[in-house]
Formats: sequence, C-alpha cells, structure tokens
Amino acid sequence: MIYDIFSGVENPDFSFPFNIVKGTLNGECPEHQHDSIEMTFVIDGKATHIIGENIKKIGRGEVIIILSPASHRRINMQDYTRYTLRFDLEKLILLNDEIKRFPGFHSIFFIEPVYFQEKNYSNGFTLNEDQLEYSINMLDIMYDAFNLRYTGYKTIIKTHLAALMTYISHCYNPVLEPVSNKLYKISETVSYIEKNYSKKITVKELSAIACLSERQYNRVFTGIYGISPNVYLMKTRLNKSCRFLEEQDLTIHYISTVCGFFDDAYFIKQFKRYFNMTPGEYRKNLVK
Repeated sequence: MIYDIFSGVENPDFSFPFNIVKGTLNGECPEHQHDSIEMTFVIDGKATHIIGENIKKIGRGEVIIILSPASHRRINMQDYTRYTLRFDLEKLILLNDEIKRFPGFHSIFFIEPVYFQEKNYSNGFTLNEDQLEYSINMLDIMYDAFNLRYTGYKTIIKTHLAALMTYISHCYNPVLEPVSNKLYKISETVSYIEKNYSKKITVKELSAIACLSERQYNRVFTGIYGISPNVYLMKTRLNKSCRFLEEQDLTIHYISTVCGFFDDAYFIKQFKRYFNMTPGEYRKNLVK
C-alpha cells in the first residue's frame, strides 16, 4: 500500500506538498510506503517499528525518519501518540545554506535513513524532555495552521518546519558505536563541502575527514547519495552560483571565483552542461 502526501487531507492544496497528523493509536499499522519523507515524533505510549528486517521498540521522544519508497509498519502499539509529518523538501524550498552546514542534518535526513534501511540496523534517535517539549511547541503551531488554514498559514508552516529541522539537526548526536560514527564522519564531509565550496577541495582531503581510504570513501558516499563526492561538490558549487546570479550587479568572474571554479570558461562550460544554458542566459530568464 502506498500513501501520498495528501492521504486523508480534505480539499488538499496540491501546490503545497505538506501534511501533518496527530493522534493516538493502538494495535497494528499494516505495511505501507510513502511518496515523500515521513517524519514521526513519538509523544507518548510505545510501539514496535519495523522496516524490512529492522525491528526497533520506540517510545516517548523518539524521532523516526522514513525516506520514500521504504516499506514499514508498526505493531504492538499501546496508546501510541505521535505527530507525523509528510512533505517534499525541495518543493517547499526548505534547504537553505545554513541548515546544510549541520552534519546532523545530513545524518538525519539522508545518510542514516538510507544506510539503516539497506542494512540490518534500526534507525532513529531520541530527544530529551526539554528538546521534545520545544519540538512539540513548533508541531502544535504547524498542526493548527495546517488545519485552520488562516491567512499566511503556508508561510508559518514553512518557517516552523525549517526551524524544526534545524533544531533537531543541532540536537542530534551519533550514538557511540562504529556504524553510526562512520556515517557521521560522512556527514561531516558533506558539511565541510557546504562550508568550504569556494575553496579547493579534494577527495583525498574529504576521505581523511571521514577516516577512510579514498576508495572506501568514494564507495560509501556514492552508495548513500547516488553520485560521487566530486559530482556532489560540482552540483553544490553550481547551485550556489544560481543564488549569486540573482544579484544583477555581480560579475560572472566574481561568481566563478567565490563558487570555487577560479576559471570563468570552465564555470560557464559546467553551468551550461548542468542547466542547459549559460550563466548569462540564466540571469536573463530571472528578470523576464
């Protein structure tokens, strides 16, 4: 069974891919999938969460991130009270530069869900009481805004969702075991790219941060992100350049330099290869 973002929503706004539900459940939830990210905060009660062969008992304070198209189910739910959010990160334009600099963000929303769903490990992490209460305050605001749909509710939801993701990324700490430590090291390399994309960065340098050989690092990184570290770095630089191109008074040479290309011709060539237009053409389209 596959649920989309808008499952159970009356009069959905398909231009705003977000859903939030709250409630208390008992018994079992059959195996199902989602077409988006699912993020669950357990408020009270307990349950057993199953993804493939991964089995994890969950309770108050647990945060579970499920990426599409992973199948999962819950059994033994006893007064299981939770907030569940489903959303499309890219379409809600939540990935600002600051949040991408948190290693915890990459661990929570990309690395651990992918790795743990492929391997025989349980995923998720636990907030302490203060962290959970702070998160619940933001969840309450989003829940009310989504259901009441008063003027400006979309802006309120996007603002609080971005704040919530940033907050839990800041709260996140890898558990002290070899698998999680290795994954967190990968997330630190992605964070390093986000912070230093304007500088020269090599795979040798990144693999040293991850405490892996270059070959191992390339393999693990590609397995998680679906692209090599060099391609990820290139895409990061090009996406950053788009932000700079919005400023009409910045020269192509300046943008090329601050985005880590240091060669205008190479920058233009890679930009056209990726976006099928030159930086100048991209800028002209912005003002049409």
